[in-house]
Amino acid sequence: MKRTVTIELGEFSLEALAGERGSSSADVAAKLMRAIHTYLADKDTGRTGWPYPDFLSGREAGEGRVLELPIDEDLWRSFGQEAGRQGVTVEQLVAHAAFYFAAEKNAGRNAGDLEKDWS
Repeated sequence: MKRTVTIELGEFSLEALAGERGSSSADVAAKLMRAIHTYLADKDTGRTGWPYPDFLSGREAGEGRVLELPIDEDLWRSFGQEAGRQGVTVEQLVAHAAFYFAAEKNAGRNAGDLEKDWS
């Protein structure tokens, strides 16, 4: 079952995820869905950069764009549990997942899998 969550993503995270300033909120939301799914799918891979960096703990994502994100309830629950396990807020982990996804995509990792429509 899907639900809609409201997420505020900082400008720096938005630029990393969108790749350009002119992206619509719907485009960014779709990429953010893929980022969340990719992030959770990589949980036990041991990839460098997967866990939330300790040096960012205690920092908030900053002001940005508010997005309405239609997301599967189980996926969102798993993501929230992972944020709790890592000791960060969901908003912090969303921003990190956006950077993680952008870095993986820029590195050329499994471009087809990263672009799959996870909705």
